[in-house]
Formats: sequence, C-alpha cells, structure tokens
Amino acid sequence: MDNYKVGDEIQVSFNLSGRLWSAAGKHEKCFTSLQAWKVFAASDSDSQSSPPGRFANEPPADYDSIPVDDDIPF
Repeated sequence: MDNYKVGDEIQVSFNLSGRLWSAAGKHEKCFTSLQAWKVFAASDSDSQSSPPGRFANEPPADYDSIPVDDDIPF
C-alpha cells in the first residue's frame, strides 16, 4: 500500500469469510476475515487484463497454499 496515498482511488479484489463462535453461557460472536489478494489504481483498471482462461475476479492459482489461521484471537 506504500504506492498509494489517502484519497487515491483503488480497486481491490478480495475474499470475505466469517464464522460463528460460541461458548457455554456466553453470547455468540461472529468473526469476519477480509483477505485482499489484488490491489491496483482505479485508473489502471482499463489496462488490467486477465490471462486467457481466467476470470477478472478470480484469486491467484496458488491461493489454496496460503495458510489459514483458525485460532480464536484471544
């Protein structure tokens, strides 16, 4: 994000996920995760193109190899 400053218009491709957590006698909590995997200046969107056979909003092929931390943060 060092290439951008406050006020710049950007386009972001991301994955959004969530899960419910509950414990006996406590309120349920919902944890959400947003994982950005592609960021570029909105003015570059016309010059951005997907390789043949790929969708514009598809995550990179190696996305499944990224480790997911399922630990509760407390």
